[in-house]
Amino acid sequence: MPTLSINGIEKWQHYKRRNPPWIKLYNSIFNDYKFSRLTDCQKFHLISLWSLASVMDNSLPDDAEWLSARVGARTKIDIDAFISLGFINRENEENAA
Repeated sequence: MPTLSINGIEKWQHYKRRNPPWIKLYNSIFNDYKFSRLTDCQKFHLISLWSLASVMDNSLPDDAEWLSARVGARTKIDIDAFISLGFINRENEENAA
């Protein structure tokens, strides 16, 4: 199954090789054009994925339904939107069934 990784996770993750209790969220994100174009729901999803990736060694399953349930989202996460905007990478596509 392909996995997902967060671009630039080192910006959001405070701890190295630990299960961090929090991530950094800079005010400057609100000045980021691509982030500002997301819907409110997408912003929550993305920030939630940043947090989840920080405790999963930046390797998330490419499964929008599972990710939505894991972060407590009431709607399906639009992974492709985040990939197209460069927030997330899809890894291991050659191994996909």
